[in-house]
Amino acid sequence: METVKTIAIEAQRVTRAKKHGMDFVALNYINALGKNYPNHKFIVFTKKGDDDKIIPHLPNLRIIYIPNLPYPIWEQIALPYYCKKFKVDVLHCTSNTAPIFLKSKLVLTLHDIIFMESNPLKDGSLYQRFGNLYRRWIVPNLVKKAKSIITVSNYEKENIKRRWPKHEDKIETVYNAVNDHFWSFPSNEEINKAKELYQLPDRYFVFLGNTDPKKNVSNLFKAFYNLWKDFGDKTPKLVVPDYPASWLNEWFLENGADQNFKDFIFCSSYIHNKDLQCILTNAIAFLYPSKRESFGIPILEGFLSKVPVITSGVAAMPEVAGDAAILVDPLKPEDIKKALIQVLNQSSEERETIVEQGYLRAHQFNWDSSAKQLMAIYKRV
Repeated sequence: METVKTIAIEAQRVTRAKKHGMDFVALNYINALGKNYPNHKFIVFTKKGDDDKIIPHLPNLRIIYIPNLPYPIWEQIALPYYCKKFKVDVLHCTSNTAPIFLKSKLVLTLHDIIFMESNPLKDGSLYQRFGNLYRRWIVPNLVKKAKSIITVSNYEKENIKRRWPKHEDKIETVYNAVNDHFWSFPSNEEINKAKELYQLPDRYFVFLGNTDPKKNVSNLFKAFYNLWKDFGDKTPKLVVPDYPASWLNEWFLENGADQNFKDFIFCSSYIHNKDLQCILTNAIAFLYPSKRESFGIPILEGFLSKVPVITSGVAAMPEVAGDAAILVDPLKPEDIKKALIQVLNQSSEERETIVEQGYLRAHQFNWDSSAKQLMAIYKRV
């Protein structure tokens, strides 16, 4: 008879109001495991935040709120204490890092190893630089310690294998997917309500990024600036959610850009994921020309929003997009500009074709398949 293991999933950040990709991955792990394995009980370790109700309250999920502490203390001291207290056999840490001194068996989701590939103190905000330094110090030890290392694309799997070839046998790919609400297309009423809520312009492109250098904001702005110089007032707006005005001003100073161009960059407030599909589906195209991504969930979100997607032909993005997106060289603003013009000049038939290709491509990724892989890993370690 198979011994039933006590499995715990770390989801420290998922209750914060402004969520990032890794937060949604953790939430979908939890939701899919809870629904697909109703006879197995799981523990979820998290902390109180502005969005406490986001974790699904299923009968087989026991949610434990560990007190709010600074991140390294929460992870390195409190988390292993609670694992010991609840007699956890397997701990799945979902966001690149984990406790070094842990009695339980460790399964680690290592989304990427960008922090190992460049100077962790060179770029990004102070918070991002500290995070990169912490990961650079701790992850090599965790790679040795973990019983299984999960990553999110074959591209990233090969990167990790090259970095730590002695541990290649315990590295495997578990693909990401989209949040469940993206499978239901929004109504016209919902789309118009979102447009009014975020005060969006009539014609626009959408770019999802942040101040992380890998998101390639500077080259996108250069491409759009060149488009504006050609098209003038006929240029659609560029919607950039939750982008700091100070960073935008800095870009203008560094590039000596015409201040009139500012009128064509619309820095909206943070767009909640539940509203994102309404924003994307009304766009001319969704832009995701990152320099480096280990997966790229927003690509699939764009596909399911039935909008053309422009993304990069590097890293894991072609693996996710397949033949359903327009691929660009992220280091060449002129290449990005060319793709923008391509979308603007598409016929209705050409647009329908690429949208249909994207919609079909998105259906190849789902959390149920991921949950099946995860459960097999938990049983094996």
